[in-house]
Amino acid sequence: MTPKPPAQENTWLALGVTALLASLVAVGFVIFAPPPPCVNGCLGLDDARELYPADDLILDLGLDPEVGYEGWSDRSFNAYDVYTRKNWRSGDGSPEQCEFADSFGPTGATRPSEAQLDDTVIDFGGWTSDYDSVYQSVRVLDGDADAVSVIEGLLEAIPGCTSYTVKQGITARYEPDVEPAHFETSAGVELVAWREISTDNTATIVTLRHKNLVTRITHERHTDSSVTDEQFASFVAATSTRLIELGE
Repeated sequence: MTPKPPAQENTWLALGVTALLASLVAVGFVIFAPPPPCVNGCLGLDDARELYPADDLILDLGLDPEVGYEGWSDRSFNAYDVYTRKNWRSGDGSPEQCEFADSFGPTGATRPSEAQLDDTVIDFGGWTSDYDSVYQSVRVLDGDADAVSVIEGLLEAIPGCTSYTVKQGITARYEPDVEPAHFETSAGVELVAWREISTDNTATIVTLRHKNLVTRITHERHTDSSVTDEQFASFVAATSTRLIELGE
């Protein structure tokens, strides 16, 4: 028997492969590998710790790096989530759509999935003066999509929360008006921010994302504040630049 020419063999092979792929697609088989959790590589705990601000950045705020309070180190997001929700419920927080605002940590606007409860949160603690406190923490998520959802959820939630009330201490209540805030950020870093204005102080809460890291910076400013809006904006910008540099 005369063998088939090589070109003809290749043609039949190609047709066979094409038919097989078509049949797999027709019955719903996934034939392609899933995309990686982070398009340009995920960042880890070591990267997150590198985000801790240098002393000169804290000094530029007019605060003393040695004066403040230390937060917890690594802990699961579940612990953070439980603590936040407990404070809101015990403080009779209202309205419900503003629960996201009553948190120093990098929380989102919706309940986390079971998998997200295993995210690690690193609290950097805070730096204080007589009139100010600046607090920062960072959260390591499993992938880009989870981190993006935190930012997108907050962007959707902020317009629906114009004020809220929650008990602080035994009888006092914190009753701020809430409004969006705006800051400059580096290309490749997503940012969402809001400002809470009450009788006694103003709090500015900034959440930034790069890859699978989300960090939150909170500035509580009282009437005779030593940290100006310009100083805090510079601190946020420096944090944004540092985020881009992580993992390089």
